[in-house]
Amino acid sequence: PNGKVDRNVLPVPEYGRLGSAAEFVAPRNPSEVNIATIWAEILEIEQVSIDDNFFDLGGESFKAIRVVRQIGEGVSVMDLFKYPTIRELADYLVQDQPKQSGLLHKLTRDVPTETETLSLVCIPFGGASAIVFRPLAEALPDSYALYSVQIPGHDFACRDEPLQPMPHVAQQCADEIIRDISGPIVLYGHCVGGGMAAEIGRLLEAANVDLRGIFMGGTFPSPRLPGKLFEWLSRGRRRRSGRATFDFLRMLGGFSEGFDPEEQAFMLEGLRHDAQEVEDYYTKAYADSNRVKLKAPIFSIVGEMDRVAEFYEERYQEWGFFSKSVALTTIPYAGHYFLKHQVNELAQIIDDKLCHELTAVAETAVLPHHTVPASTDVPNVRTNLKTFFAVAFGQLVSMIGTNLTTFALSVWVLGETGQVSAFALVNVFGRLPAILLAPIAGAVADRYDRRLVMIGSDLLAICATVAVALLYWTDSLQTWHLYITAAIGSIANTFQEPAYTAAITQLVPKRYLGHANGIVQFSSATGRMLALFLGGVLVVTVGLQSVFLIDFITFIIAILTLVFIRFPNTLFRMQEEPFMKEIVRGWDYIIKRQGLVAMIIFFAIVNFFLSIVTVLSMPLILAFESPAVLGVTSALLGVGMLVGGVVMGFWGGTKRRIKGMIGFVGVSGVVSIIMGLQPSVAYVAIGFFGLGATGALVDAHWRTLIQTKVGLELQGRV
Repeated sequence: PNGKVDRNVLPVPEYGRLGSAAEFVAPRNPSEVNIATIWAEILEIEQVSIDDNFFDLGGESFKAIRVVRQIGEGVSVMDLFKYPTIRELADYLVQDQPKQSGLLHKLTRDVPTETETLSLVCIPFGGASAIVFRPLAEALPDSYALYSVQIPGHDFACRDEPLQPMPHVAQQCADEIIRDISGPIVLYGHCVGGGMAAEIGRLLEAANVDLRGIFMGGTFPSPRLPGKLFEWLSRGRRRRSGRATFDFLRMLGGFSEGFDPEEQAFMLEGLRHDAQEVEDYYTKAYADSNRVKLKAPIFSIVGEMDRVAEFYEERYQEWGFFSKSVALTTIPYAGHYFLKHQVNELAQIIDDKLCHELTAVAETAVLPHHTVPASTDVPNVRTNLKTFFAVAFGQLVSMIGTNLTTFALSVWVLGETGQVSAFALVNVFGRLPAILLAPIAGAVADRYDRRLVMIGSDLLAICATVAVALLYWTDSLQTWHLYITAAIGSIANTFQEPAYTAAITQLVPKRYLGHANGIVQFSSATGRMLALFLGGVLVVTVGLQSVFLIDFITFIIAILTLVFIRFPNTLFRMQEEPFMKEIVRGWDYIIKRQGLVAMIIFFAIVNFFLSIVTVLSMPLILAFESPAVLGVTSALLGVGMLVGGVVMGFWGGTKRRIKGMIGFVGVSGVVSIIMGLQPSVAYVAIGFFGLGATGALVDAHWRTLIQTKVGLELQGRV
């Protein structure tokens, strides 16, 4: 009834031999008997024919590791994948030849030399081993020899092997290709493996190897922002919990529920290492103004449903920094791991490209799989970080000014009326327009010039501030005036926020988009804390008139930065469906799942009572302390949110998200009680900090719950 599969009532999968007894071939010698005994024990079946395929009998990577360990030295996991029957594996083990010790592993069957016309060298995604390309090796025509790269430190059967720097591994791969493979070479890199593919390609062309092309699967260049600060922040990610990464990858289809925890932790450590190495590589590449472009074309392949490859229609052109020719092909209805789930389509794309496009990359003929014609130069989209930082600074300054005025007027209302109800009504009028106008504001941000929308929003907000200031200076300001101006300010903010969000994606080169969003979120949180702290001090020291003047100046700064800047005409996030259709689809999904309905009821009740605490906290403090103390203690709410976010990043949260969500809601209730125990700044400070920290932890748990349980296409609606 809740839309989830009850695993306890599912029948146990029956693996084993599917053929008749006549097809059974018994082991013929001690070596085959030993292997058959090990397989039967690990696969939990009665008998194994020497021609049975290990993976058809229910074998997978973790069971393969157990088999290899029991067989002993002289066999690796890669050997089992290349020789998946007892007959083949036993014959391989008795051969008197040195075992393979390099990084390249041939996964395709040996065929006559004249049949193989191309060698495809594949680099796996972050944390993965070479075996992930086995399905692709089986799907490709016989004319391809597929070699998969076993990156050091990525084989769970050899966990003591250390991880190595990516440039060092790329050099070793290039050396092996030059030494061991003859004929034309094609490279394929999936996800973070694309960075190593680009570096191997550079090394091969420098050695005059016949490199025909590079396929980049589900990936684009991903450097960090330049500077020592961002390098330090990037290094800190290596120490974060792998739990959030695991949840994200599971959402993309990378991990299953039954994944072995030990192997999962091993892969996540490899993934963090790979991601850091590739980020370093791209950052250094973009800093090298003398970098020579590849002669070989780069073909970008993405799944249409892959949220990691967002803005792929534009982002594929970023490969133009690395190659003179780039092209894009999409796989319909595919996600990030089409290497596993749409392997036949991937094999066809590779074959089509190599057969039809290698000699004419810029050809404009319409090809299968939604191919976008290649281009020889990256168009000048005029995005740059200086423009982004200028706009972000203006918006941050304006936001601080707005929060200063909001805080100061809240203090004024309580001081003038002494009524909590009047203060609460100002809050209501400051929030209600945002609820009512949000869908309209989103549509406006989608359809009109976002720079003009932001300027218009700032002008509307400044009109409200000027009106309040004039009323105050003429001793005419009344409480009901603030209801109107609070509503006007809310309307302005409602239209400004989605326009600014869309503008970020236009202003910033897409390769820096994640970093830019993080900067905006962090600066907004820090700005609100600073505004609360300064607001309390300024109200006491310089008065409300000066606060109005500061707010006016910050608005002018924000508007001037927008007036003298033009936004590039690049892709941005658009509302995918009409608002009411989104609501209907999201609600239809929710009501069919009792767990989500229960969550809505739970948070409706929780938010109702927490809102009472939020509204009463300011009058509570002003009843026994000054506005300056109120500003400092209120700022602790933001400090708590930042601390909670950092803790969640390094900890990763509870294993069962629902327990963490409910548990921290309970903790927020406890700190609310502490806040009201007695009129003490210390108690209130503990309460504000605790509410912020628990709020961040609750938010992280329920967001992860939604992200892992609800499909990507419905998460926003739900």
